[in-house]
Amino acid sequence: MLRYLGYAGQEMSDELDSRVDALIERCQAEQHPSSVSQVHPIAKVEDAHGRPAVSVGGTSLVFEGEDIVEYLQEATECVLMACTLGLKSERELRRLNALDPVDALIYGSACTELVERGADMLESSIVSAAGARGLYANYRYSPGYGDFDLAIQRPFIDTLDASRQLGITVTDRNLLIPVKSITAVVGLYPQLPVRAKVGCAWCACRDFCTIRAHGDVCYRRGDA
Repeated sequence: MLRYLGYAGQEMSDELDSRVDALIERCQAEQHPSSVSQVHPIAKVEDAHGRPAVSVGGTSLVFEGEDIVEYLQEATECVLMACTLGLKSERELRRLNALDPVDALIYGSACTELVERGADMLESSIVSAAGARGLYANYRYSPGYGDFDLAIQRPFIDTLDASRQLGITVTDRNLLIPVKSITAVVGLYPQLPVRAKVGCAWCACRDFCTIRAHGDVCYRRGDA
């Protein structure tokens, strides 16, 4: 959470340290991530300019951009996911901004970390479900990364029915409301993908991993 505040080892007063701790506890007590996901087959296609793209089966989604196409190059399926803290977080942040901008900044950073951890938990369940099917899952990849255009956000949210299920909407500038929301794609692969970040140490899902609890790892199944 401190990373989102721009903390880089500066000395913190006892008062500020206590204030941060109190706001983290409040955030954890008041805000609760909710999420939705869908699994779809994918196919390699071309966009209107003849460039490689990825079509998401059973939907109108077509992913364009070199980075997302490369990410899904070896995949046969993908999971669409969305996670949010909901409008309750928006209301509380507006209230805090009016009362104390410092509290709002700290609380907002805690909310950002909390929704990221909610996305990590969902991603962990996706990895486990893929493993049960004999598939590998890569790290999640969100619109806005590289050249994966944010313009995909609206049809992405529509496909997931995330407006109805989670209350997520998309602005004219393709930003998500509530702000504390995440959308992402997780590639599913029959073989360990070349671009996979192999190892538990780096993995954002490690705190929620059910595969490790059974003495195995997702990237080298059956050989802990």
